[in-house]
Amino acid sequence: MDSKKQRLLELILDGYANKLLDKTEAIEMIGDATYAACCDSTTSIADDELYTEVVEYAANKKQISTSDLQRRFKIGYARAARFKEELEDN
Repeated sequence: MDSKKQRLLELILDGYANKLLDKTEAIEMIGDATYAACCDSTTSIADDELYTEVVEYAANKKQISTSDLQRRFKIGYARAARFKEELEDN
């Protein structure tokens, strides 16, 4: 477990996540940790539950960024980056 995930787990267990972290940041960190735990680099992003929504959203935009996906779908960087990479490749 990397130090970021370990620190988040410690904060949650200690009940301080809402006090020390912005709620959105905490949700994104938990989402990234959960996503990393269930999906490795060999798992297709097309199997992700948000994939269809992301494709529809991207189809209506001229240009899309990783941070745009993060904000729109309230997901972490790693997941948003994989979506963006998949959209660029296809």
